[in-house]
Amino acid sequence: MVIITYLKGSREQASYDLFKGISKNIIRRKKSALMLLHSNGCPDCPEAVRAFEIAVKDYYGETGFYSVNVGTISEWKREDKNGRASKFITDDLNVKSIPTILLYISGKLDSTNPLNSSRYDDHVEEISDLIKKSEN
Repeated sequence: MVIITYLKGSREQASYDLFKGISKNIIRRKKSALMLLHSNGCPDCPEAVRAFEIAVKDYYGETGFYSVNVGTISEWKREDKNGRASKFITDDLNVKSIPTILLYISGKLDSTNPLNSSRYDDHVEEISDLIKKSEN
């Protein structure tokens, strides 16, 4: 299980650099991927960094999720307003065939910033169960 994060926020270049750097460091070692798509919030803020560290440490997830979609990265067509998000994944990283679980982080945990929550570990067990089921 590889974890890829794409933290889409107000600083698009910082978001891109974080995503690409993390992905290059971890994606070559494993076959499958967990993508955490964070819909808002600053990608270089302490909460985002902490969230990623926790995700790597626990090998699975994040705090609460909105929905889960099992597919491949090449099937993921969600784009930002500039149409760049899918390009980051399929072109720059060249990982079109990696099985992926797309985890949409819910903004309902905190209306101002979903990562600014004390509930980081609440759903790790639940998410890890979903991942195990999808891999079987």
